[in-house]
This record gives sequence, C-alpha cells and structure tokens, in this order.
Amino acid sequence: MCGCDLCLDSSISWWCLTGEVRMATEGPLEELIDAITCPICLGYFKDPVMLECGHNFCKACIVQSWPESEEASACPECRRLFQPMDSRPNWQLAKVVQLVKLWVERCTERRRELCKRHRKPLKFFCKDDEAPLCMVCKRTKAHSGHKVALLEEVARELKEKTKAQLKAMEEERKNLEGCKITQEPGRSEWLKM
Repeated sequence: MCGCDLCLDSSISWWCLTGEVRMATEGPLEELIDAITCPICLGYFKDPVMLECGHNFCKACIVQSWPESEEASACPECRRLFQPMDSRPNWQLAKVVQLVKLWVERCTERRRELCKRHRKPLKFFCKDDEAPLCMVCKRTKAHSGHKVALLEEVARELKEKTKAQLKAMEEERKNLEGCKITQEPGRSEWLKM
C-alpha cells in the first residue's frame, strides 16, 4: 500500500502500487476511472465538453467528429443529433479529472518511496552498494557486513557535503575574478606592443 486513504481497499491498493488504471478491479475506483475517461480517445478528459444529451468528450475529440458543414452531428455514444455550437464546457468534470490526476501523482510518488521487491518503505542506505534499502533488504545476507545508515542521515550528510563544495567553488570563482581584474591592465599594455 502506498498509504493513501483509498489504499485501505485492497483492490484500490493493488491499483495504487501498480499504477495500472485499465486493470483496476471492479468497484468505485473503476467507476471513477470510467467517469473521467473519454470514450473516443480512451484517455483522461482534456477540456471536457458536454453535449445536449449529457454525454461528455474531450473538446478536441468531439470537434474531429463534426462534419465540415455546420449541420447537426450525432453523439458518438447515443447517436442523438446535436448542434456543434450547443456543446458546453464541463468545468465540474474538468475539476474531477484534475483531482484524480493529483491523487494518481501522489500515489506514484509514494510508490517510488517503496522497495520494489518488498513494498516496504525505504528507510536505510547501503553505503557499500550505494542503494536505498527497506527493513527486509537490510536484514538479508546480501547486505550483512555492509555499512548501512538511515536514509535521512545519509541525505543530510550529502546535502552538507554539497553545500561545502558549492561554497568552495564560489570562493574559487571569486579568486579567479580577482585574478582577471588584476591582469587586465597588464594585458592591455602587452597588446599595445
């Protein structure tokens, strides 16, 4: 499980861990995914519009299905005729799509923080292998005798080293600028000769 509220449901947690939208099992998640999927392009709605019949499509998808003349078109779902100019933006649906995308993004971020092998949080870092580890990985023979530290500790040390290196580079840059300024007058005299 990635830890999100929806992952309390096992069918949803499977989806969160794998990220497979199309393979989600039955239930509320599947209904939600269907509700925000364009029946033409089969992707999340982009700029959704609602026709008079109540069906929704991506604006670009439905525009492509319109005839070149301004005559009535048929809804791709129910075949009911509608006037292209009568389609309206569906702001509520656009908001739902945006919220689901954010939720999927959060689940994906949380999934990245899990061990791919054991689906446990990555809390340790093996300095010998230079790899993040979960508690199960840490206890395996593969890492016995290795230098293992808390991941947060290693990240803090690396951040401090990076800051020190940046400071040294900044000082070196200032020194080089100082050399350039002191050599400029002499250089111009040499060029005159």
